[in-house]
Amino acid sequence: MGQIGFGVGCLPLVPKMSKQEQCSDVMTTGWWNEKIEAGLGTLPSVTNLEIAIHRIGVRVPRHNDILLAARDYDVDFTASPIEPSHIKFSIVIPKRMQLEVTPWLSRSFECERFEVSIIYGDYGPVTFVRTLDDNEEHGQVAHIVALVREFLKQEFRRTRADLSVYAVGPSPFWAHFMVLPRPSGEYGPNTSWTTRQRGYDLVHFFYSPEESDAEAYDRLKAELSGLLSLYYFLVRSRERRYGRANMVSDLTDTLVSMHNDSGFKAWLRRVFKSGGVARHLLLAVITSRHINS
Repeated sequence: MGQIGFGVGCLPLVPKMSKQEQCSDVMTTGWWNEKIEAGLGTLPSVTNLEIAIHRIGVRVPRHNDILLAARDYDVDFTASPIEPSHIKFSIVIPKRMQLEVTPWLSRSFECERFEVSIIYGDYGPVTFVRTLDDNEEHGQVAHIVALVREFLKQEFRRTRADLSVYAVGPSPFWAHFMVLPRPSGEYGPNTSWTTRQRGYDLVHFFYSPEESDAEAYDRLKAELSGLLSLYYFLVRSRERRYGRANMVSDLTDTLVSMHNDSGFKAWLRRVFKSGGVARHLLLAVITSRHINS
């Protein structure tokens, strides 16, 4: 029996369409499997690749959403894998490269080998990243999500792979997670959550002596993926509300500026453009309130 440290985030892999490909291709599981395998296959540091894209789904956005034209990609309104799809692979990030990839971290990790699992739940993807080395530093394990995220971004750019990482915050989630064996003969809660005044929380999950650490970790991923899928869906919904509010605020500032500016050019803008901006602002307010309600 051992212990496993892991971090949680939302880091879906997004293939890029070529000019020869059609939109109908994106709706096929074969296209996703081939694209992801080809993209990750360009990275020599990736091994033990396991891709199981079983279903593709897409939500249809409101046609009058003011964010439609402002965003190139939205994980909730673009064709993407859905439950029970998953992606799993191992990745090696040498210590000498870790501070180059994540310079805001004070020092590199002792571990170099990581396992990445992307599980697609009812509401979207969730990413689990665990260490594979014995000398893992569990007190800082959440930060390996950021390390893997930035390393994949850098390597995809370097190899010009037709694959990118789309990060949804908070990635990492604000906690260091641990899977620990319960001492024989002891009883108590299966979970311990310690809130810190500074830094990330500590969350411990205890498993019985009848299980192995790998079995407990796999079981825990299956149990947590549904709730975390919903959590990150709500995070993305909140970000869209903020995005609409910011667009309304920008239009308001533009209209106010038109009426506050002086001079002949400002007068021309008020006469010929302010009416269009005012109508655009009114429609943005109405549609945003309707969609957010």
